[in-house]
Amino acid sequence: MRLWTIRTEQLAALQGIYEQRLVDRAVKYVRRQHPRACASLAESAIRASVETALGKREAFRFDSEETVLAWLDLMYLLGFGFDDDPRCAWARERLADFTLGARTRLLLTVEDARERAGQR
Repeated sequence: MRLWTIRTEQLAALQGIYEQRLVDRAVKYVRRQHPRACASLAESAIRASVETALGKREAFRFDSEETVLAWLDLMYLLGFGFDDDPRCAWARERLADFTLGARTRLLLTVEDARERAGQR
């Protein structure tokens, strides 16, 4: 006997709510972690950066909140288009090394980016 049946529409609605809450938490995180960069950005620009990070999930195979926040750290440390920037080929190489787990790839790359930016 099944007690509950969740329809596809309900699941999609729940996913949308989850994504919106994730965006809200990510915006707060970025403001807290990168205050200088955010000082000159409108709320809409910060939200757009979060949406950009969310859009990279499939290509770079990451999906947890922690990995989304790590991608945002990379964007704010290396530049919003760092994954296409030839100067950041070292980062793209590591992030595309799918023999490593997503968390490992992203956190190692963030640490390297902080070190290169003198933020250690």
